[in-house]
Amino acid sequence: MALGLVAALTVIAAACAPTPTPTPTPTPGSVDVAGDSLTIQTFFRYGLGRNAPTDVHVIAGLGWKVGDVQPGLTADAAAGRPATLIVALGTNDSHPVHGFGWGGEDADAFRALMNTPHASACVVVVLPGYGAGITPAWRTEMDEARGALNFLALQRGGRTVVVDWMPIVQAHPDYLMDDGVHLRQVDDVVDARAADARAQLYWSGMAACPA
Repeated sequence: MALGLVAALTVIAAACAPTPTPTPTPTPGSVDVAGDSLTIQTFFRYGLGRNAPTDVHVIAGLGWKVGDVQPGLTADAAAGRPATLIVALGTNDSHPVHGFGWGGEDADAFRALMNTPHASACVVVVLPGYGAGITPAWRTEMDEARGALNFLALQRGGRTVVVDWMPIVQAHPDYLMDDGVHLRQVDDVVDARAADARAQLYWSGMAACPA
């Protein structure tokens, strides 16, 4: 009798549970850029730059980490975008103090972010990079983040592209401030070459998305 009642209540609970709303197919050509201060520096003065798509939503802020962009991306996915997600994060998430270093919870959060758009979306993962001025502790954590993000991209597979900021800043160390992380700027004027290089990295990843 008791077991029958429990079974009945279980069936009723299952029947009353809300059905998850499927993520709508994204609008073709729609692009979301999830980023931090580097993305703000890239776009603030110079706009989206050469070769940019026309339908772009930038979800970024100073000091932002993956948890900061997730609500905006979730709302966009429910509204039918993006067809391409550019993930330009990991710098702050790996900071040894402000981000508590890179850990398993960061990998889980990035996996969830990459899986937020519709399954047909292309995800471009921008691996973070650094210059000579970065602290040794941060360099160690960011190296972990770079490896983990590359692995997550491989896990997702399909329409997933990886581009790397590191070779660019290694070839052009003058693109970065003395902290080895931020784009070089004087007062509020970011170096135009650095901003263009960063923007073109984003759009090259988008252009490489498989059909």
